[in-house]
Amino acid sequence: MAIVILGNGPASVAAVEAIRKKGYRGMITMVSPEPYPAYTPCFLADYLKGHAPEESLFIRNADFYRGLNVELLTGVSAQSVDTDHRKVTLSDGNEITYDKLLIATGAKPIVPEIDGVNGKGVYTFKSLNDAKTLIQDIKPESPVVVVGAGFIGLEVAEALKLKGAKVTVVEMKPQILPQMLDQEAASIVMEHLKKKGLTILTDTTVESIARDTEGNITHVSTTQGKAIPCQYVIFAIGVRPNIEIVKETPIRTERGIIVNQEMLSSVEGVYAAGDVSEIEINGKRRYNPIHPVAVLGGRVAGENMVEQGSCKVDWIPENLNVIRLFGLYVCSVGTTRAPQEQQIKQDGLFKKVFLDEDSRLKGVEIVGTAEKAGVYLAALQKATRVSNDLLYRPRYIPPEMVV
Repeated sequence: MAIVILGNGPASVAAVEAIRKKGYRGMITMVSPEPYPAYTPCFLADYLKGHAPEESLFIRNADFYRGLNVELLTGVSAQSVDTDHRKVTLSDGNEITYDKLLIATGAKPIVPEIDGVNGKGVYTFKSLNDAKTLIQDIKPESPVVVVGAGFIGLEVAEALKLKGAKVTVVEMKPQILPQMLDQEAASIVMEHLKKKGLTILTDTTVESIARDTEGNITHVSTTQGKAIPCQYVIFAIGVRPNIEIVKETPIRTERGIIVNQEMLSSVEGVYAAGDVSEIEINGKRRYNPIHPVAVLGGRVAGENMVEQGSCKVDWIPENLNVIRLFGLYVCSVGTTRAPQEQQIKQDGLFKKVFLDEDSRLKGVEIVGTAEKAGVYLAALQKATRVSNDLLYRPRYIPPEMVV
């Protein structure tokens, strides 16, 4: 049996380890467009700040591939998949045949098609090469506009501000972190960021980029008619799964590659995991491009590639994020949209839990600490009814609380 994995991120690594744990001893071929060992984007902002050396980003080193008998093809990407003949065509013209295929090609940052967007001074922040380019190009006192005040946008904004850049953040929604927090929590975080020197504009976005005769960025124009002088623009407005290689195949896609709870696509022998996958659980499709979901999906795919039906994904959180901005921890698990809510404010801590009609936990947001986030994640997975102990002293989940 020939196993081919497209991608070299957390999902791919988890899949390789699961495949070997299941006892498969044949060759695994992995295709990676980047020249590096597997790394996680989770710490790219720390690398951009200068707080983390490059080697600390790698989740596995070269010994991992040698030790698990993985043929790693770097600097090359998949161009197309032929599911009839079970082969993948690569960017260098070579072809690889497979018996089982895992597509873990990730997602690419969205860059809007606006005037002036093509040219120097426009960046995204998703890869190690992106981080290296920003380190090289953006200097202290450089005026920068970050488009998007989500998780990635604010991490980049903080990193560049700490390096001395003049940073303006532009967000189209009425608040920052719109996928992570409700309005009340977001306003607390925004005041903190403003005190640290970030300029933040909400309810607007960039509609064009102006350049001089030499192609240098001079300013951006917003939908509210404001001109913001800058030299650099960084887009952090979301990602789009890399599904182009399966467009001409029977593999079903919507936002991403649709997979079942075994991470199997609509075509036998073809699996998908990580940011490219859209998981269908109990008739509902979930797309959640975060590290824990990628690792879970990769592990489940790997096991099922060796022994189909051996395991499945039963549940993934709607949201699971922890971010630290200028020393302030912000944590969000689950949803911030629910019929009921409870909150506490004390000693610099803001916490709000979101409940359904039966007082079962649906989500939590915490500003000021990231402690006990795992307790809330477990309570969310177990559909726990909330008591004061869970709100004020989340040390454990008593058995009588779980229904």
